[in-house]
Amino acid sequence: MSQINILLKICTTLAVVRMVGAYTREDESRLLDDLIVRQDKRIKPHGSGNETFQVIMTAGMIQILEVDEKNQIFDAYYFMMQMWADNQLAWNVTEYNGIQVMNVPDDTIWMPSIGLDNDVDLVRSKNSLSTTMTQVNSLGYVGRTLLVNYRSSCDMSLKNFPFDKQNCTLTFSSWKHFGSELNLTYNDYLPAGIYTESSEFRLINMSMSRTEDKECCAAPIIKLHLNILFERRPQFYLLNMILPCTLITLIAMFAFCIPPESGEKIGLGVTVLLSLSVFLLIVSEQMPPTTEFPLIGTYYFGVILIVTFSTGVSVMTLSLNHSASYRTKEVPRILQSLLYSRLPMLLCMVPFGNDSIDHSSPNQFDEARSNKLNKVGHGDNEKKPADIGVESKKDSNGLKGFGSDPMSEILKFIRSIEDKQKEEQKKEDIAEQWKYLGRLIDRILLVLFLCLNIIFTLWILLTAAHS
Repeated sequence: MSQINILLKICTTLAVVRMVGAYTREDESRLLDDLIVRQDKRIKPHGSGNETFQVIMTAGMIQILEVDEKNQIFDAYYFMMQMWADNQLAWNVTEYNGIQVMNVPDDTIWMPSIGLDNDVDLVRSKNSLSTTMTQVNSLGYVGRTLLVNYRSSCDMSLKNFPFDKQNCTLTFSSWKHFGSELNLTYNDYLPAGIYTESSEFRLINMSMSRTEDKECCAAPIIKLHLNILFERRPQFYLLNMILPCTLITLIAMFAFCIPPESGEKIGLGVTVLLSLSVFLLIVSEQMPPTTEFPLIGTYYFGVILIVTFSTGVSVMTLSLNHSASYRTKEVPRILQSLLYSRLPMLLCMVPFGNDSIDHSSPNQFDEARSNKLNKVGHGDNEKKPADIGVESKKDSNGLKGFGSDPMSEILKFIRSIEDKQKEEQKKEDIAEQWKYLGRLIDRILLVLFLCLNIIFTLWILLTAAHS
């Protein structure tokens, strides 16, 4: 008899609701005793004719319980059915007052020894097998329904974590019979509505396949494979790990806007690095110690490099700003062209010279000096030559230290003071240029690192979308 015909008969006969008849509890007890006497549960039934004894198996998932990425373990709850035909279990319905289907204990009839090859917790699986139901119909077809919890090993690829898809395979085989003794086959029939959605994973597809292992022993061993394809729901990791990391990195970029006088630029960068290290540690605790680096780990490693490099560049700009007061060499002409270009306006900065006294005009200081000289030489009010002569005679007694020409000595003294003031003003101008150059470099680096961070984040997301 073909596999399809056997399956149809099993499904139709086991689905028949017990007819309301005149049979009693004594009839069921008598039938069960007769079934136990007819069959020896230690001996495997024989197939019809020259056919190998056949067991049809179907399996499906009820719920995903846990996915342990670090230990590569897949924990789930399964629904399984095993169906076979045993002529020794057939009976005449009329002899037992119309009993068509009988529930029998598992330890009263022969059961196929089919186990999970990649089971990592045999005790747990054995304890969960207590939830079973075995039915026999009057034609001798047996259907065994199991609800079992399997913890199986699964080779998971975490390269695209947390946007990964996993394909876990459960391998079933008979531990007592070779393929020549027991023909283990499968069917994709599953009752609808048995799967419960998981909040962390989404089931994509389930399928079964059959292989023959001819390398193990002299006779081939038949194995059934339940292939489970599922993907992770990344919303949790987006909201709790990627989004905070992105915001923290943006805060680190705005360290370029902090005034150098505050002394908080380096402290902010170091604090952000410590925060990112904590996130990276959380991810590493979930990952197995393999050479395959996950996608979220690549993202964290990339932003840590960006923040580290930006903190290092902040040290350079701070050094440029604090050493500006000691610089006597003017800003190179190439960099001066940046100060007076449209670049500061494009970066939303006040143009150089507008936020302080404009010392760029070469005639401003000369005009101020000539005005002072006029005030010294002519005074605020015009005086007669006779008055000037009298005053000079009066002052000559108190200015003997200035030589024979006190007025020229005074003018030389004033000019020397003006030269010193001009020199100091020139140093201040040079210092202001270097400080403004440092602020301009900070603003350029802010835009550069922001763009770099955005591009890197988009690249990670696009890579996850196409994986």
